[in-house]
Amino acid sequence: MTSATAPATAALEARLLLDTFHGIDLGIVWLDAGARIVLANASFAGWAGADAAALAGRPLAELVEDLSPERWEAIRAAAGQAAPPPRLAMSAGPGRRRVFEVRAVPVALDDRAAIALVLIPIADRVEAEAIDDLQREVLESIALGRPLRSVLDLLCRRVEALAPDVACSVLLVEKNGTITPIAGPSLPPAYVDALHGAPIGPRAGSCGTAAWRRAAVEVTDIATDPLWADYRSLLHLLDMAACWSTPIIAANGDVVATFALYYRTSGSAPPFHRRMVEACVPLCRVALQHESNRTEIERLAYFDPLTGLPNRRLFADRARQTLQMAVRIPAPGALLLFDIDRFKTANVSACVNKAQAVY
Repeated sequence: MTSATAPATAALEARLLLDTFHGIDLGIVWLDAGARIVLANASFAGWAGADAAALAGRPLAELVEDLSPERWEAIRAAAGQAAPPPRLAMSAGPGRRRVFEVRAVPVALDDRAAIALVLIPIADRVEAEAIDDLQREVLESIALGRPLRSVLDLLCRRVEALAPDVACSVLLVEKNGTITPIAGPSLPPAYVDALHGAPIGPRAGSCGTAAWRRAAVEVTDIATDPLWADYRSLLHLLDMAACWSTPIIAANGDVVATFALYYRTSGSAPPFHRRMVEACVPLCRVALQHESNRTEIERLAYFDPLTGLPNRRLFADRARQTLQMAVRIPAPGALLLFDIDRFKTANVSACVNKAQAVY
């Protein structure tokens, strides 16, 4: 390297290091011996909700939780050593916090000992594990053949456990374009009852509109959004300020349900909740498809596929139940027989017509 290129190379290195320092998705902050901030990168400043330059001189303890003098000394003592990394937490808005693993590196600052902290977000990993656990528990419930209502109630309760500020609901969309609540464990019962039979439409709240549009609808302020204008009379029952609803679309393209998150304060859904919805919508689809398959299997087992009338197996099953009941509570019973003339001819003709339609 010549003396002429050395300054240019040094300038390039400085610029690349600065760009990397501020562009990396890790928090990096240099601290003096008293745990006051000397320099912080853009990621750390963003998490702290401040400009990087404005952080200089501020004590780190003002930004993170539980950083007592004793804990700071323990972090300093472990700097550069192969020890389990400590964790720090920062507020990320009302009722929210971010948790980080901390790597401490001893550095020299103007001939004085200092510490560089690298903060690695672990919330994403923890949240991903929580969502995996939720999916596993719900899929296990489906595999065990539990009733649809029980499965979806479990799903809503697990979501609410991961997001305590949320109320979750699942509404079925009927063939006639109305909705039927099937799960909503934390919603007021009077509000849930009022939704029975409500039609979907272009201005039908969050859920009814989502089903109508076949797309997610996020209402950040229920009290003022025009989509909720026709439901103003129910707001005193609801006590919620925002609602985000996503349609559940079956394999055949029909909208069969909606999955919604209600919030007690106005605003949009945070990233973690969006990831939960991405996981829960397929779970709802699987649960609903499983229920549809179960219903179809039962129909094929107990009803004639051509006429739709109950078959011999269903007759035997109902007769057995009736006889068992008659034994427990003595009561008279009756068996009515209906004979349809030339039914065999009609049945054969229908089968031939059906075969011709197929071929």
